[in-house]
Amino acid sequence: MTSETRWRAVLFATLAPVLLLAFGASALANRLVFAGWGLAAAAVLVPVLRRSFELWLGRPGGGARTWAAAAFTLAPALALFAWLAGRHQEVLDLGARAVLSGLYTPAATAPQTWWLLAGALAAAGAGSRLAAQRARRSGRDA
Repeated sequence: MTSETRWRAVLFATLAPVLLLAFGASALANRLVFAGWGLAAAAVLVPVLRRSFELWLGRPGGGARTWAAAAFTLAPALALFAWLAGRHQEVLDLGARAVLSGLYTPAATAPQTWWLLAGALAAAGAGSRLAAQRARRSGRDA
């Protein structure tokens, strides 16, 4: 796989869930603030990913370092999403109940769920960063 193909795959794998979450929440809650959150998160995520990809591609632990950079960028973004979901929970919940009536669970729109996911991403980023350091010391790719 060429580096350009890898870059596109990494970019798609990180941006697609963020933008789907943003535009889905915006549609369910009928609030543009969620779409704005997604665009802002993407605007920050792309340069961070590109820089980490350029710096660490082909180096020992480069894959883990790129994942750590993505996780450390996405964790605060998800925390901001959790805060927004808390502020607009009533309309987000009503929209989800109306549109996704057969699939709806209250945990999907609960801010606590998104806070928990943000914490899990931060922990995953820390673990990935440690794995990258270990790989760099041993001289192999992670």
